[in-house]
Amino acid sequence: MKKLTALFLALVMALTLTTAFAAEGPSPVTEGEQRLTDENGVVIILTPADNYDGLKPLDPAAEAPARLLPAAVQALIAEQVNCDLDDLKIDEMLDIQVLNYKEEYGDVSVNAQFTANYTADDNVAILLNIGGEWSAFANGVNGDGTVKLTLTPAQALAIQNGAPSMVAVLSDK
Repeated sequence: MKKLTALFLALVMALTLTTAFAAEGPSPVTEGEQRLTDENGVVIILTPADNYDGLKPLDPAAEAPARLLPAAVQALIAEQVNCDLDDLKIDEMLDIQVLNYKEEYGDVSVNAQFTANYTADDNVAILLNIGGEWSAFANGVNGDGTVKLTLTPAQALAIQNGAPSMVAVLSDK
């Protein structure tokens, strides 16, 4: 009986310690986070944005948010979509991080899955904001519904070096 009691107490202690360690810190992967890795081991992390301060002039509540962007960015968006810019709405706002990037890697491309299930026929524009400057990602919807994101070396380095960065996903869905 003493052995059974000792075994039971050891099990309770082990479970208590496991629970204490698990509660000590946040999980390394947050809800909604995507960790995307390219062939060189570069990691792009996308997490739902909780602060839209850096989005100016883009306004998620605007009737035609793409029209609030500089003319040069509107022209880049127009090259990527086959619809009127007034038809595009913001589907998602995401914070973006880059890890393990080296300039000799060149462009970084990954395939990201967004909350909307896009098809190749959908008009999707992915915008990137680095330090308050907006640009359009080179992108395209893949057959599996993922969207190809490509960062230039300058973009990848700026994000990796801590420049405030955000991604906006616009579509006509």
